[in-house]
Amino acid sequence: MTDDSTRPATLADVLSAHQITLLKEQWIETPEQFLSVVATQEGRAGLCVLLALDEERLQDCVKRLSDGLPSDVVERLQSPQPGGQLGVIWPKRTDGPNDAEQEGSA
Repeated sequence: MTDDSTRPATLADVLSAHQITLLKEQWIETPEQFLSVVATQEGRAGLCVLLALDEERLQDCVKRLSDGLPSDVVERLQSPQPGGQLGVIWPKRTDGPNDAEQEGSA
């Protein structure tokens, strides 16, 4: 038997089944994915609208999900990463077309 006080929280621990379904439709299925979305103001605002949460309730979810994760993981998840078109982060390629060619192909 596990001790629930030390087990990391899951989305089911902090959100309703309906809210989890809404997240899954946006490809958000883990606490880590949820926490990475709230790293930006746009992500926070979007989740508040999507899940019908006020900022205080969202912050409560963030705290509960963060508490069970290693602090270095939480720190990385809460650091916004620059995105490309459509918010996608593309790794720099050194073996393919240059940036100008990639931009023209989109």
